[in-house]
Amino acid sequence: MAGALLVAPADVDRADAHETLRQFAPAPRVGLPFPSILAASEDDPYITLQRSFDLAREWGSHFVNIGAHGHVNAASGIGWWVEGQRLLERLVGVSERRVAHAGGYGDVLALLATTADAPPG
Repeated sequence: MAGALLVAPADVDRADAHETLRQFAPAPRVGLPFPSILAASEDDPYITLQRSFDLAREWGSHFVNIGAHGHVNAASGIGWWVEGQRLLERLVGVSERRVAHAGGYGDVLALLATTADAPPG
């Protein structure tokens, strides 16, 4: 796997999580073996922003607060999500550079962090 863009993960460990989600508990507490970005909404009813940040930290994912968009999914009405497309392009670019330059996993994470504020394109 080259990488993963994780958008609006639900908190499967919440006491009030839907039964279907609780089947996935407990959430993994180990770093992912590939570059990843976790994008979270400030007002997602299925997970708090702090919990999203904590999961990103535990998984070794670059964390992005996308603002107040509720739970981002196909039913949310977000439509063509330009910011999400940019995050995906950034992740793909990092993955390609990792292979091309044989950089280590730490180099990939550093590149994700330094390109966070780079202008798109």
